[in-house]
Formats: sequence, structure tokens, C-alpha cells
Amino acid sequence: MELIKNIFYHYGFGLANACVALLLIYFGIKSKRKNLKIFLFNFSAVFIALFAFETFDYVRSLFNYTTNSPVGAKYSGTFFNNLALTGPKKGLGYGPRNDTSFCATAQRFNKEELIYDVTYCFEKGHRQTPNSKASAKKKVWFLGCSFTFGDGLNDTETLPYYFNEYSGGSFNVTNLGFSGYGTHQALQSTELNILNSEYNKGDTGIVVYSFIPEHFIRAAGKSSWDINGPWYELENGQLVYKGGFEARNYFKENYISKRLKSVWHSSFLYRSFFTPKASAVDVARVIEILKTMNFKLQQKGIKFYLVVTPEKQKEELYNTFTKELAQTKIPVFYADSILPNLYAPSNNYFIAGDGHPNKNYNIKIANYLAESIFKSEQVQ
Repeated sequence: MELIKNIFYHYGFGLANACVALLLIYFGIKSKRKNLKIFLFNFSAVFIALFAFETFDYVRSLFNYTTNSPVGAKYSGTFFNNLALTGPKKGLGYGPRNDTSFCATAQRFNKEELIYDVTYCFEKGHRQTPNSKASAKKKVWFLGCSFTFGDGLNDTETLPYYFNEYSGGSFNVTNLGFSGYGTHQALQSTELNILNSEYNKGDTGIVVYSFIPEHFIRAAGKSSWDINGPWYELENGQLVYKGGFEARNYFKENYISKRLKSVWHSSFLYRSFFTPKASAVDVARVIEILKTMNFKLQQKGIKFYLVVTPEKQKEELYNTFTKELAQTKIPVFYADSILPNLYAPSNNYFIAGDGHPNKNYNIKIANYLAESIFKSEQVQ
């Protein structure tokens, strides 16, 4: 069953093209009209070419697996396909339910090789941080995606956990990060979970948001999995919240449309020519969201810090982003400055066969953050 499911999702588009080509050839053979016969045979060549294109990539991926390839990766455990974790969530689109506390297992395999086998524990809609001090007046909230959440890591290996370790365990820590989240969810989490929390201005409050360039695309609603996330647009230079991404759709998503979209997004054709790209508008949107977060947190007396992990190859839009970010006066920590030669294999900062940060990355970043934030004069 797992093999059939894998073939359907990762090779379904190729098989669909093969079926269409066979149908066209069949009707071409049956047709008694010469011109129609020629048209059907010639038209079938298009689908034969697409079938060959998809077959080439599928076979290549099976024998030359990379972390970016959808073929060969297998996930198991109670974390995946769990509606208590990935079901609808007010304001955020999806995420862990607020009314339950539980632990979930997660394993990843590349073909038959085990990449990780971990346990994630949740409470009140977010991942637990075991060394959090609930009674502390010093509060720190971590926002972000899988980098913050800690994909592939146990609860005692995440960035929030190590930050509190290097801060002497003196913080009440809340990890609001989750897999696939972007800057738009960071702002919504700020408004729903931080600004509305029981926090007194006399207390110490810190927010740390971990940003990666893919958040440009996610905040624009271009991610296939985030169909109900918070939708922000720039109108006359102002950031406007317009509800959820579903409000942009003419047709409501259903089970069949979701499956068909998944097959299309897994195709080699889509990944080669139709993968969403970030634009200057997407960068401007993220900048305005960050400025809004910073302003609202300052009004509450909470300090806002940004951790930026660039891609291996920095694009021009990223350079534009860093220049505009510098003008916001938001304190920024760049991971490639903290960790020189960030992507050098010998430094071992990422989970092999997966690509997410490992415990070594989190230890060094957390230690630097603790020294720069908690142990400095900025936090008393």
C-alpha cells in the first residue's frame, strides 16, 4: 500500500500522461478519418514526451536521492497526518490544537536509511520546552517555522530549549514555531498568543523570530499546504489583513482537488518550470509585517529580535531584503555571521539527509543569542 501511494503521488502525473497518450493512440487507430487519425497520433506525442520527462526524473530520483527530491523520503509516526496537529487552527490556518496535551512520534527514512526517530510533545497548542520555568517573570516567545519548531529533533534539542539552558533556565519559554509557517503566521501568533497573554510591562519580555528566505513565498500564500493561512496585502503602502488565503479562491478546496494538486506539485514538470518564485512585492510585504510586529511588541514593552538563516546561494532579492531590514532598526542576528562557513559539510550544522538544523546549529545559535540578549545590558 505504501509503495502504491508513493508511486501515485510522486509519479501520478507521469502515469496520467501515459494514459492520455494511450487513449489518443487508441482512438487514432480506430478512427477512419485520415486527418483526425494524423491529429490524434501527433497530439499523443505531446503526452508521450511528458511521460518520458516524468519517468526520467522518477528513475533518476530513485537512484540519486537528494533532500530536495520528493521520491524516496518516507515518514511514519503519530505526528504525520494527525488532525490534532495539522487540522484547522483559527487565525493561523493550521497547527496543533489548543485544547490538548500529548506527545507524537516522528520518523524519516530516505529509502531504507533512518534519518531521524524523535518525539515531539505538545501543550496548549504549541511544542513543549522541558526546561521552561512557568513561574518566571522573564518570558521569551519563539516564532518561526520548522527551524524554530525543531523538525527532526527531540524536545531537548530545539533552539528555545538551548536558549534557556544558556540563560540559566530563568525564562518562561513558549515555542510557537511550527512546520511550514511563515512571517504571516508569526504576526498572527504575535497578536493572538503574545499581545493577548498575561504580561506586565515591568516583566522582561522577548520575542525571537527565526526567518528563512522561503518565508517570502509563504507569506504571499504561494505554498501548496497553507491554503487557509492569514492573508496580508500592501495597499497604498499600508499592511492590510484580508482574512485567510481561502478568501482568494473561487472554488472551495475538497478532497479530490487537494489530491490532484498534490500530484501536480510533485511532478517534475511543476518543479522544473512552475515552482513559485519570490517577487519584490513579496519582500516588501515581509518587511512591513516585521515592522508591524516590532511596533506592536514595543507598545507592549516587549523586545523583538530576528534570526536570519540565508540560503546557500544568496539571491538579489535577499540582498534587497537585508538592506531594507537594516533601515527598520530591528535587531538582527545573521546565522552565517555567527557560524562562518555555515553550509560547509565539515561543520555539521544540518541533519544529514533532511536539511533542517541539527542540535549543533541550535547550540551555537542559542549560546550566541543568550550572550547577546540575556547576559548583556539589554535585558535586566
